[in-house]
Amino acid sequence: MEYDYLYKFIILGDNNCGKTSLLGRYVDDVLGSDDYYPTIGVDFKIKVVESNGKQIKMNIWDTAGQEKFKSIISYYYKNVAAAILVFDVTNRASFENIQSWIEEIKFNCDLSDKIPMVLIGNKNDKLSKRIITVSEANKLADELNMDYFETNMYNWEGINEAFINLVDKTTEYYITNNVYSQGVKVHSIEIQNNEDKKSKIVDCCKIS
Repeated sequence: MEYDYLYKFIILGDNNCGKTSLLGRYVDDVLGSDDYYPTIGVDFKIKVVESNGKQIKMNIWDTAGQEKFKSIISYYYKNVAAAILVFDVTNRASFENIQSWIEEIKFNCDLSDKIPMVLIGNKNDKLSKRIITVSEANKLADELNMDYFETNMYNWEGINEAFINLVDKTTEYYITNNVYSQGVKVHSIEIQNNEDKKSKIVDCCKIS
């Protein structure tokens, strides 16, 4: 399938937050399992959607949340266009560690303050085990200037809404605001020239 833009997204959060299940549900419409099988290092999936009249191809990188994989994951921050931050609403530590994942982004990408991000509170179907309230999560999202979404692997609509929101924000920021002309080369956006069928790749983690 032809596309106009190619975005590289990265999903970050503590282990056992359900990042892999969310991605599998969104891309392949496959329900995950309640059993925990940690991601080893990184994995990725591809999905094409429409945003603002453009065909967007997403390379979505799923990362392991364990500390021992951080040195491996750091390589995959390169050229990221946007990030999805996930915590488990039944696990306070995963919520409190969101800030540390943002610090990882800042450390590994020079233009971290210009990367669109969304915050996802996952496993909101586990009502009896819930610890993080909606108001508490919204407060953090407001402080971080992010949109907040709640999801679980059974609710495709909520997951789709979160991803589409980030796609639209990325397209609006990098294209509508014309970041490239302001001196910031935006990588992980591959611009397809439909006239000559050649692609132009611009780089988002370097200042020209």
